[in-house]
Amino acid sequence: RARRRGHPSGQRRRPAAREAPPRQAPAPAMGAAQAAQCEGRTRTRKDRGAGVERSDSRDSSASSGSGSAESAGQQDKDIFNQQSDVWKMPVMAELQHTVQNASPFMVGGAPGKAKGMAFVPTPAGGWSSFTAREARGRAYDALKMEVEYILKCIAWESDHGRTATNVYCASQERCELLAMDLRSRMFGVTNPVRTWYAAKAKLILDSRARLQGILPALPQGPEGEEYLLRLLYADPAKAEAQYAGQVGTFKIFVDVSLDSSTANGHSYFFGAEYHPHHPGHQHNRDSRLLLKVEW
Repeated sequence: RARRRGHPSGQRRRPAAREAPPRQAPAPAMGAAQAAQCEGRTRTRKDRGAGVERSDSRDSSASSGSGSAESAGQQDKDIFNQQSDVWKMPVMAELQHTVQNASPFMVGGAPGKAKGMAFVPTPAGGWSSFTAREARGRAYDALKMEVEYILKCIAWESDHGRTATNVYCASQERCELLAMDLRSRMFGVTNPVRTWYAAKAKLILDSRARLQGILPALPQGPEGEEYLLRLLYADPAKAEAQYAGQVGTFKIFVDVSLDSSTANGHSYFFGAEYHPHHPGHQHNRDSRLLLKVEW
């Protein structure tokens, strides 16, 4: 009514302007550690409702993880178990059989053996029944690898038209066993050293006219040839220096060597005396260890 009448009190009063709140200073920037901590608190608040479910899932995952770790650890521990696939390999099975049926003993100071533990297969009837016959059988078994190697070399030489080969052994015992094995296979096995020097002595005597002043005084007849043979055999290096120009070298060629210090396909002196510590021993070898195999 007052507005219609134009009364000044009928005009609507305008509300007073509100004062703006004072601006707050910007919060200082949080470090990475504080931000991560706040984020963790926020996640904790959000996940309180589903805390039980998360704990159950964590427990199940932890139990499954520990189970897998235990299974992996069990597999690592069972690597030497008989049920493992490693022991199913033929080589490992043979090694396991050898170790199980072997008697350990300490090796110390034995010729050609290093100090340490060794395993010897136990005889079928025990050590009380071990005899020389079984010892020879073991020696032949240990020699099988060398025999197989020599047979392959003989086959290779045969394919190239040869009918003989020189083999240098590692020891006197192995030399005898090898000769017996090859003879049982119908091979001819001899020591070629004497035959070699006998042929050289005959050539020198046949060339006596050209060796005047070099050849020593010799007895007449077969005694003279035997004397010259022994003279050449006593010092083959000296004989090489004196007569090699007329009758050829006095070194014998080694086709196959079973000795680690002797190379295949090299020639050596085989004299009456062999001294491994002699200054010129690299050119000399033991004449007892040389075999000529013929077929």
